[in-house]
Amino acid sequence: MFTYMTERHLNLQQLDRVFIFLLSRKDINKKTLFKRLATARLFCICRKWNQLVWFWCLRQPSKTVLSYLPISSKRIDSDCLESWFFYTHPSYRWHGIASTIQKKLLKNTLANTIISVTRIDNIPMQKILQKCGFTYTGKSYFNAFLQKQVHIYMYTNNS
Repeated sequence: MFTYMTERHLNLQQLDRVFIFLLSRKDINKKTLFKRLATARLFCICRKWNQLVWFWCLRQPSKTVLSYLPISSKRIDSDCLESWFFYTHPSYRWHGIASTIQKKLLKNTLANTIISVTRIDNIPMQKILQKCGFTYTGKSYFNAFLQKQVHIYMYTNNS
């Protein structure tokens, strides 16, 4: 049985589990984690019993990301969000869970524009983003914390 929840349905114990999980990751900057989470507009998790299967957070876009957007995209409305920390547990990858849930959430979000940043070498994530309607902006930058180049993708809600 899978349970899908947004922050309206999460209690503090469940949120605490997500924070502990995020703090355990090497690809998370622990110094800025709580500042980033403070700008979150939507948390979504999917779990099977006590196993975290999928996690996604939408937050206010960082100034760094906005500064790298193509000039034609800089006139983004105030309800633009950034897709931050998209995760699927390895045992549940390649089953379509991530793209199915993300497509549903994207259709129901009130944001007109969603930006997503992903490592250049993370081809599976790039494929998920494209499958969900994100397009590559043609812009990349060097992420100092990850020590890697990242691509910027953009989704526009046309509903």
